[in-house]
Formats: sequence, C-alpha cells, structure tokens
Amino acid sequence: MTQLAAGHVINAIPDDASLRATVRTLSESTTAQLERDLPELASAVARAHGATADTTFTRLYPVTVNDPERTRRAYDVLSRVLPDDSVALLDDPVMGSEDFSFVLEQVPGTFVFMGAGPADAATAEAAPTNHSPRAVFDDSMLDREAAVLAVLATDALQQARSAETSIG
Repeated sequence: MTQLAAGHVINAIPDDASLRATVRTLSESTTAQLERDLPELASAVARAHGATADTTFTRLYPVTVNDPERTRRAYDVLSRVLPDDSVALLDDPVMGSEDFSFVLEQVPGTFVFMGAGPADAATAEAAPTNHSPRAVFDDSMLDREAAVLAVLATDALQQARSAETSIG
C-alpha cells in the first residue's frame, strides 16, 4: 500500500476512503490477470464489510524484462573492469517500477543496478532503498557510475561495428 486517505477530522467516521497502491509483476500475463481480477476482489472484500468499491487499474509501466544475452554481456564486460566483489548477477528478479522498461520493450538490453549508498552502510542490503525518505547517496560514486556507463556504451558500439563488418 502506498496511500490511504479517509476523512478530514479525527472525531468522525468518514463516509468514504481511498486506497492507492502500485502493483508489480514479473510478466505481462500476470499483469493482465490482476487487471482483470483485482476489481472483483476489491468489490467482494467491500461487500463482505457492507461497503462498495469503485476501482481503477491504471498501467503506468510495462514489466521490466532484461534480455538474457545482453545481461550476460554486461556482466562479462563489467567483471573485466571492476573489482571482483562489485559485480554480481541477481539470483531473483527485482520487481521495480521503472521507466527504462519502455526502452526494453523496443530495444534488447538489461537494467543494471549501481550502488551509490553511504560508505558506512554495513551491506548494500542494509542501506535504505532509493525511494526511501532515509536514502543517502554518496556523490563520490558518480565518476565510477559514469565510467560503467561509458564502458557499456563503448562495448555496445564495438559489437555493432563488428556486426556491420561481418555482414558487409
């Protein structure tokens, strides 16, 4: 849940309330199923409590789907230029809500996480997430992040040139 609002005074039960949330899935088919089923589920829960529910399901972002070949390539390239302990493939998908997903719908690619949390965090997992009000970013990481993007872009250009050369 990301937002719940009801009433305007503290000493009265409000006539209505609104609940807003994001729904994140790992596939388009699951998103479609939720879009189809959530309105009826909300209505059934409301009816069970003597209320009604009006629902709106708005798709904001498509599912972020990485291309396996591009993911492996990015991992290999970054493993050659960064310290061993700073490059990893995630074991499980992350259900982010990311506008880069629009790019991945058009062009094969991969979403890369680059840490920029405070140096005093015990682990990356212990640091507050990017959308936390407690997030703190270490600006000294900007040069490293720019270098990572430059290395990945250079590799992609070299691959494109190689493909053109082998074709023509």
